[in-house]
Amino acid sequence: MRIVLSLSIVLAAGCGTTESLGGCPEIETGQLIITEVHGDGAEWIEIFSTQALDITGLTVSWEQLTGKNIRQALVRDEVKVAQGYFLIAKGEFPDSVFDFGEDLPSKMWSSAAVTLSSCGKKIDQVIYRSLPDEASLQFGNPPDATGNDDEASWCSSTDIPGSPGEENPPCL
Repeated sequence: MRIVLSLSIVLAAGCGTTESLGGCPEIETGQLIITEVHGDGAEWIEIFSTQALDITGLTVSWEQLTGKNIRQALVRDEVKVAQGYFLIAKGEFPDSVFDFGEDLPSKMWSSAAVTLSSCGKKIDQVIYRSLPDEASLQFGNPPDATGNDDEASWCSSTDIPGSPGEENPPCL
């Protein structure tokens, strides 16, 4: 009962905050594609946008695979992205369009589901079971919102710490 109530409060707070920003971003499923996750030290998520979009109000959620914890970050400031790769990161990180450190004070979990959503509508989700120590976990194919659901299409980056904001090399 207590866990369900806490989750309801977090989700309700997220929607209320999004609405106070002027509504939900007009983003369709598959227009944003998670392509890389880095969690050791410099924490970031690389996303590919299929077109220029306003992501103000986008919610990024991390849910432990055990189902015990969920954290959410909301893009509160006006953020517009061009077609191509962009980063959201914890703390000040070169070329990051959004700092999620305010909402995710501790380290990213080593195994989690990362979800991009707009007012409860899932845009993309990636499940990872472990993050490399120094490298990134990267999608080794051209950006594809359904292809990135296949865990076999992900691998540790061969470049340390990864390729933030750039096309990922193929997984070998």
